[in-house]
Amino acid sequence: MTIFKTIGRYMAMRFIVTILAVFFITFLLIFFADFVETLRRSASRDDIGALTMATISLLRVPVFAELALPFAILIGTIGAFLSFSRTSELTIIRAAGLSVWQFIQPGLWVGIGFGIFAVTVFNPVASMMKAESERIQTKLFNTEKSFG
Repeated sequence: MTIFKTIGRYMAMRFIVTILAVFFITFLLIFFADFVETLRRSASRDDIGALTMATISLLRVPVFAELALPFAILIGTIGAFLSFSRTSELTIIRAAGLSVWQFIQPGLWVGIGFGIFAVTVFNPVASMMKAESERIQTKLFNTEKSFG
C-alpha cells in the first residue's frame, strides 16, 4: 500500500467522523425542539407520559434531520479541512507530493457515499418511522389528518 492510499484513508475517516459529529449535534437539536413541541401539544392530557412523547419525537426526527444532512456534510467537510489546516497536515500532504485534487478526493467520495446512503437507506427508514409516529399520534389523540 502506498503512502497516498494511507493518507487518503486517514483523511476519509476524519471526514466521516467530523460529518457524523455535526449530524449528531443537529439531530439532537431537532429532537429537543420537536420534543418540547410535542410536550406542549400534550400538556392538556394527563394520561400521556413524557416517555411516549419522546418516542413520538424520536420517530419524527429523522425526516427533519434528512433536510439538514446536506448542511451537515458541508459544515463537517469545512470543519475537517479547517482541522487539517490548523494542524499543518495540509502543508505536510502537499510537501509529500499530493496535488490539491488528490487530497480533495477523499472528501468527495465520502460526500457521494453519504448521499447514496441517504437516498437508499436513510430516506425509506425515515419515512417508515414518520408513518409509525403518525399512527401513534392518531391513536393517542384520536385525530385524523385532513387535507382540506
